[in-house]
Amino acid sequence: MLLARNSYLLRRYKEFLESNGFPYRTVAGNSVKKEHYAAISSWNRMKAGERLPAEEVRHLGTVLGMPKLSLRETQLYTKEDFYHWPWPKTWQEAFAALSYRTKMYYQWIMDRGENVLNPRFYLGTIHSVKGDEADHVVLQRDVSSSTMDNINSDHEHRVFYVGVTRARRTLNILAPQTLKAYHV
Repeated sequence: MLLARNSYLLRRYKEFLESNGFPYRTVAGNSVKKEHYAAISSWNRMKAGERLPAEEVRHLGTVLGMPKLSLRETQLYTKEDFYHWPWPKTWQEAFAALSYRTKMYYQWIMDRGENVLNPRFYLGTIHSVKGDEADHVVLQRDVSSSTMDNINSDHEHRVFYVGVTRARRTLNILAPQTLKAYHV
């Protein structure tokens, strides 16, 4: 669990995780879109010669921007059934609509063998995890200007108390990167 007092401070964690190929989840969902991951998996399997069910092929076609496909639900389909589709060498070429950065991030995740559907990292503000716990917690002490104006209030002490008590086993409190920080 990677925590910060203010949501804009989560950007540091996000950049670190993405540049190192780690999937993560937030209140808004996973960093890897499930529909992208499913389509990439389907594309790789179909490219390798596997036969896929109509529903999976239809989803792949949608993500690739292909027109709506009329497929028989009981039939399995191979790459040869779609000779009119462009079949570049890699999934990165096939998924042209994804940004280069997104494709590299997804590839790093696959190279690392990470569990995309259940990421081991959670990014959140201290407020978003109230009541949750994790074995390992990393807590930033930096705060926004408006939070700094009230840093010695009971409210802010309680907020950081919630942050430090989320850890079941280890708690790592990061050194502040700015002059605006909660001081223990």
